[in-house]
Parts: sequence; structure tokens; C-alpha cells
Amino acid sequence: MGLFEWLFGWLFKSRKTAKKTEVWEIEKTLSYVEEACAVDSESLEKEIFSRLSEVKHLLKTLDSAIGEARKKNVSLSEGNFGLRRLVVTSRDGLLNRFSQLSKKLEPPKTTSASEVYNYAVSSKKIVREEVIQSRKNIAYTKALLAGEIKAIGQSLEEIDWVFSAMQESFEKNKVARLEEFRKQFSGLESAMKEREAIEGECKKSLALANDISLKTKRLSIDIAELKNSSFAHELSGLEAKKKVFFDEKGALRQKFLAVLEKVDKPLTRFLKIASSNDGIVSHEERDLANSYFQNVLVASKRDPKGEQLKKILSRVLAMVEGGAISMKEKEKEKRIQALREVMEYDFFSEIFWKLNSLESEIMAIDKKISEFPLNKKIFDAEHELASAQRELSAAEETVNRLGLKEKQKEVEILSAKGLAEKLASGITEKQVVIKIE
Repeated sequence: MGLFEWLFGWLFKSRKTAKKTEVWEIEKTLSYVEEACAVDSESLEKEIFSRLSEVKHLLKTLDSAIGEARKKNVSLSEGNFGLRRLVVTSRDGLLNRFSQLSKKLEPPKTTSASEVYNYAVSSKKIVREEVIQSRKNIAYTKALLAGEIKAIGQSLEEIDWVFSAMQESFEKNKVARLEEFRKQFSGLESAMKEREAIEGECKKSLALANDISLKTKRLSIDIAELKNSSFAHELSGLEAKKKVFFDEKGALRQKFLAVLEKVDKPLTRFLKIASSNDGIVSHEERDLANSYFQNVLVASKRDPKGEQLKKILSRVLAMVEGGAISMKEKEKEKRIQALREVMEYDFFSEIFWKLNSLESEIMAIDKKISEFPLNKKIFDAEHELASAQRELSAAEETVNRLGLKEKQKEVEILSAKGLAEKLASGITEKQVVIKIE
């Protein structure tokens, strides 16, 4: 090394030049990469198919060596009979095994370099496995057939070397990376087609969701207009009147319960006794008495003038006075007085008649409402709106699901694109960028 080169060596070093960047349309990418491998592919094919000829020649040599070993006579009458017998048995097994191996190694009828490569890799493995599994037979046979076994071994060693050479040539060549690139590029194209299909589904679902959304808005406007019409105000008046009658019914119920509250203790005890003794009152009377506490309107229709109620109260009074319903003396006098007052109460005029009149009024209003034409229109429109809202929710869910699927596919595409670009750059020795939409 000269002084200047030693002192200023970094000036004389070859500087790495940046790879030229090329942007390729995806439709042309594969042909560009294949073109970059064309020369190497041609040279590889020449070498590999030349090696195949060697394999064919070596297999003939192997078959010939196996044939010579079969011809060699091993006399059992000379020397150690047991050893010679073992050698013959081992020889026959070994030669049969290697004859089968020779058939397995028959080269494929193909013009594909990658198929020949796969053949070389698998055949090399088979040769080594067969030799290892035959090592005992080789050792025994070699004792008396050393030359013949050596010839077979040399043929197998040369075949193994040719397979190794074929494998090494392929793996060093660009063609090996081309196969990997094709596989990766095929995955990229498949992912892009899948994304295109998802995009189509997404557009259809989005269009459907928009149509349904417009439908729900239109129905909401129609319902609002119906509810603000003059007919709607008339309907609202009927519903307000119905509410007033309902409130009056509720007030009458409370009034009735307030009257019964004065005698609730003896009446409750009477009903308890009656439930365990059918002889006091009939089953129908007991049900009627219970219904007064549960639904006074139903009870009033069964006993419109309150005569049955007063009959029951009369029996309660008798039982309190007679001691069948036991009470403290002071409370007893108070409850007897209350029972007599309630028995004198005009249930029909004060409560039952008014209650039934209100019920008739409410039924008449309900009939008008049910026959009201606007009411049906509003009901139908609201029913249709509820159905449309459910459809919109399902459509939006589909759009969201497809959107997520599209994003996942986009990540997959970018990953496949990056790997394809890396492989293409390594093969072409250029900085390759694949242009995709």
C-alpha cells in the first residue's frame, strides 16, 4: 500500500452507488422480474439438465455395479459357514434395496427447473437415508465383497454430489428467488382482488344504508305532519277527554276503598274464615267479596246495586256481634257502628252508577279513536318507521363490518407489496416500487 493510499485510503475506496428507483405498474411487474431472470434461467437450465444427464449415466453405473455384485459367487463350503451365510443374506437384501433406490432416483420428465430442483433435494435425502439404514448390511457384505461394495458406494457418492451441485446451483441463481417472488406476487394479486370484491360489497351496503336513512327521514316528516294536522288536534282532544274520565274512575275507586277501609278488619277476617269453611257463604259470594278489593268495576257489574255486598256485610255484622269474629270490646263497638254505616251507604248512586257511566263514556271514545282515519295512518307510518330503523341499524352494522374487513385487507396488501418489492429489488438489483391503486 502506498503512502497516499495509506493516508488517504478512504478517498480511493469505491463508493456504493444508490440503486436506481423504478416504479412499475403491477400489471407489468411479473414480466419485468422474469425478464431480469431470463439469462440466469437459461444458464441454470443448461447446467441442471446437464446434471440430469450425469445422474442418468451414474444410475446406469450403479445398476451395473449392483449386477456385478449379484454375479459374485460366495461359496458357503469354504471358510466360516455362518459368516458366509450372513454375507449372502446381507448382500441379497442390500442389492435389492439399492436396486429399488435406483428406480426411485429416476429423473422426472420435465422442463421445469424448479421441479428438477425439488427432485434433487428429495433424491439427495433419499440416498442418504437409504445408505444410513443399510449400514449393517454394507458392513457384513463388505467382508467378502469389498471391491463390489466399494464400486456401489462410489456411484452413490457421485450421485449424491451431483444432487448437491444441482441444489447449490439453483439456490445461488436468481431463478430460485423468482419462484419465491411469483408466490408472493400471486398472494398480492389475490389480496387485491379480494379487496376489490369487498369494496364492491361496501359500496352496495352504503348505498342501501343511505336509501334507508332517507326513508326514515321521510317517514319521520310524514308522521310529524300527521300529528300536527287539524285531525290530529281533534284526536288529541278525544284522548285528553278519555284521560279525564280515567282520572274520575280512579277517584271513584279510591272513594269506594275509603268506604270499605272502615270495615276492612272485620271483612278481612270474615273472608279468611269463609275461605276455610264453605258453609258460611257460597263460593260465588266469596269470589264477589274478594273482587271488591281487587277490581271494583268488575264487582259493580256483577252486583250493580250493591245488594250482595250489603248481604255479606250483614253476615259480617252478625259474626262480630255474636263473637265469631273476636275483637276487643271497645274496637268491637267501633266496628259494629262502622258496619251499620257502610250498610246504609248508597253504593249504587254514589259509586257504581257513576263508575259504569264513566266506563261507557270511555268505551265510546275508544270506538271513535279506533275508527278515526288519522289514527290508523299514524299507526301504520310509525310501524313502517320502526321497521325502517331496524333495517338501517342492520345496514350500518354491515357497512362497519365491511369497512373493518377492508382495512384489514389493506394491511395485508401493503405487507405483501413490501415483500414483493424487496424480492424484486434483490433480483433486479434496482430499487423497485410496485404501483397499486
